[in-house]
Amino acid sequence: MSRNLRKTLLALIIIGLILPTFYIVASSLRDRSLGISLRDYQYSDATVAKPTEADIQAILSSLEQTINPENLTFLRDKLSGIAQFPVSKDDPLADYIRALSNFTDNMGTIDAKLHAARASIASGKTEQALAEVRQLNELRDRTRPLLRSLYSLLDRVGSRYKIDTTNQLQKIKALDLLFQKYSKQIDQLSSKLKTQQGFTQTVLSLNASKQEVFIDEVFQVYGFLKTENGTALTGRNITIAWSINQTIVRLTDFEGKFEADLSFPVGFPAGSTKIEATFEPEGSDKGAYLASSSFLQIQVVYRSSYISASIYPTIARPLNFVYVTGNLSTVSKEPLENRTIVMQLDGSYLGNTTTNTSGSFWFRFSVPRTLSNGTHTVLAIFNTTGDRVAPSNATLPFVVQLLQSEVLLRADRLSLFSGMQLTVNGTISYVNTTYNKATAAMSGNVTVYVDEILYGNATVNDDGSFVHVMQLPIGLSFGSHSIRVQYSPDEPWIHSSETATRIFVYNTPLIVLATIGSVTAVFSGTYLVRRNRRAAPIPAARMPQSTVLEEPVSVEELSRETLISRIEAETDHGGKVRRAYTLAQSLIQLRLGEEPRESETPSEYLLRVTKTAPHIKDALEPLVELFELAEYSPFPIGSAQSGEATEVLLKLREEIETVK
Repeated sequence: MSRNLRKTLLALIIIGLILPTFYIVASSLRDRSLGISLRDYQYSDATVAKPTEADIQAILSSLEQTINPENLTFLRDKLSGIAQFPVSKDDPLADYIRALSNFTDNMGTIDAKLHAARASIASGKTEQALAEVRQLNELRDRTRPLLRSLYSLLDRVGSRYKIDTTNQLQKIKALDLLFQKYSKQIDQLSSKLKTQQGFTQTVLSLNASKQEVFIDEVFQVYGFLKTENGTALTGRNITIAWSINQTIVRLTDFEGKFEADLSFPVGFPAGSTKIEATFEPEGSDKGAYLASSSFLQIQVVYRSSYISASIYPTIARPLNFVYVTGNLSTVSKEPLENRTIVMQLDGSYLGNTTTNTSGSFWFRFSVPRTLSNGTHTVLAIFNTTGDRVAPSNATLPFVVQLLQSEVLLRADRLSLFSGMQLTVNGTISYVNTTYNKATAAMSGNVTVYVDEILYGNATVNDDGSFVHVMQLPIGLSFGSHSIRVQYSPDEPWIHSSETATRIFVYNTPLIVLATIGSVTAVFSGTYLVRRNRRAAPIPAARMPQSTVLEEPVSVEELSRETLISRIEAETDHGGKVRRAYTLAQSLIQLRLGEEPRESETPSEYLLRVTKTAPHIKDALEPLVELFELAEYSPFPIGSAQSGEATEVLLKLREEIETVK
């Protein structure tokens, strides 16, 4: 490479290093000169989660339910608490909500100032009224552009998110009508103030004999009409408005006083209501006096009603009759006759009853079959419609008693050949110890299932016993089978119950075939031996290992490792199953105090022990079945059975130790 070429390349490398450095420094100086840091631009790279169409529709639907021209305060509170979705810059939804919020605030202020201006005019404070009207005009001028923007912003929201905004548009039109109404009232106040110059201001007062009145109760209102300097105006008409579109006119006397007797009719809503008195100049007074008005708030209440009631019996069973008696009156013990009382059971309608001349009532119903065991509630409700008294109710609890039953099942044998008869018997008893067994006999029937297949029914005797004899199919498979008995009572107030046990079935055809095969094999072998004239000694059959009761174990020998080592010490699988069973007897004797008896079978031992300690039945029962197979079955026991016996013994140990 030539020397000139090397110089040229070196110069280019230096320029390549200098230019980026210069650019970074210049950019940094430019940003500082503008007062902007790089972190100000971090939002532009951030991912903004766009609201879905459903989100936007949910916001607009919520607003539709809230926008009410008669209650702008509710709308204003709703807008202040509405959820803010992450939106991009210049989102029309955010602009729409902001404009609607500002518009609502202004409308609320206009409404308040309209009331204040009217009060100022009525009290003769003309200068204050003029100032308030000027403020109203300014507010109207600021609010009108907001209203116009709502239409365009709502159109942009619909176009941006592809949603229907028709219902929202109707709500905006309703707000538009309210704005026009307020605007007209502002103009009327302005006109009224302009015509008041040179007129005498009048002052009208209004009072009531009571601040709280009952429906239909007569009370008195009164007041005075005077000029602003205190001169009484005699013989002027005062219009008094109250209730719903009810008005009355009264003349002032020589003191300027007027009075009237009023009342609120039945059906008028309870709560605070306004009574207003108005003076409108007539005749020659039109050119001399200004109109005036006054109002006051009255609390309208209904007389309280009271239901005193009782229920009998307080403990019942399904299909029993239950009686409710009671009385409806006012708090002052005035009977309320010919009133309807609605009865409900756990919130569901039962029926109606009517009070007599003394306010008394009664009602009878049958306890439904479907009610669960426990406490239920009857509600007696007095709903008023066009009445002078308030509604009331009474809550009456009662208990539904359902008796629990249990089945004790016994089989005459736990192992048998297929095709043989099997007798199952047992007893039905009540778990509920409060039930008097001597007053009623048992009833109902039991259904017997073998491997969940219906095999027959048996009737329950008066003492609760039952017996059923069934023929097992000749082809029933070899192995363990379940016997389940289900008790179905005749009475609806008794719960059904069930229990199950297991039997071991030897398949008869299979055994016959095996026996025939064995006999055939013996005869064939004898024939071959004789034919070959050789005598072969018959090997002695291995006798099954006898069952040896386990020596009692101590507390220290109850560990899992000790139990497992004792089982594993046996040389064959049948011996392991027997060892697990005798270890279980030792555990039960040591921990529960139940000693095994030589005279009882394993099944009888199971029934006796689990009656005292029912919590170990699930663990002990399969171990008993495995022991019976190992002890009485002619077929060999494998590793699967011995392993299962070990697991069941360890599970039994856990059950006993946990309860202990």
